[in-house]
This record gives sequence, structure tokens and C-alpha cells, in this order.
Amino acid sequence: MDMIADLIKIHNKNQTLNDSLIGLILSSCYSEVGAKKLVNSVNFVIAMSDSILVDSAIQFVEGFYSGIKSGKNIQDSFDSGLAYIIDKNEKNIPILLLKNIKCGEQKLIIYQ
Repeated sequence: MDMIADLIKIHNKNQTLNDSLIGLILSSCYSEVGAKKLVNSVNFVIAMSDSILVDSAIQFVEGFYSGIKSGKNIQDSFDSGLAYIIDKNEKNIPILLLKNIKCGEQKLIIYQ
């Protein structure tokens, strides 16, 4: 994860504000540890704190992107993602780590 964080910092250093990477979604199980290392390199990281069913992870991402598409901010989009998860036992697995989010910045990348 440290190498990824370094690559993100190098990328963002050489980009304009509109081209900078501002967030990451780590949809793999137990990705919280990596997310904590990466949040210093971007404005937000979404990760999974435990094992999560594939269907639940897909539901979360669908809800999250639905929120982004409708113009919601990152926190509200995250909450939309949680609302899309059908299995109530899995609603506490996705986590959101935030750092200095500015309005209008919503460029995302997904690593699975």
C-alpha cells in the first residue's frame, strides 16, 4: 500500500486540480488497513472492514455511484451505497475515511 500511496502522490503532483486523483474504492475484503495508509494520499478512501459477499459489495457500489451520478457529495453517496445493501448484517462492513473533500471533485478509481 505504501507504494500505491507514493504513486498517487507522484501522479497528483504532476496534474492540474481537475486531473488529480481524489478518491479510491477498495472493494476487496479486509481492505481497511490499506485504506488507512492511502487516505493521506487522497481525499477519501472507501474500504471493507471485514469479509463481504460479492452481491453486497456490488449493491454498495451501485448505490454509491447512483449518489455520485445524482450530484450527491461523497458522504451522502456513501450513505446511499449502504442503503442499497440488502443483507442487514453487511451494512456495517463498508467504511469511509475522509480528508479535505472539496465540492465538485468526484473523480474516482476502483481497485478490486
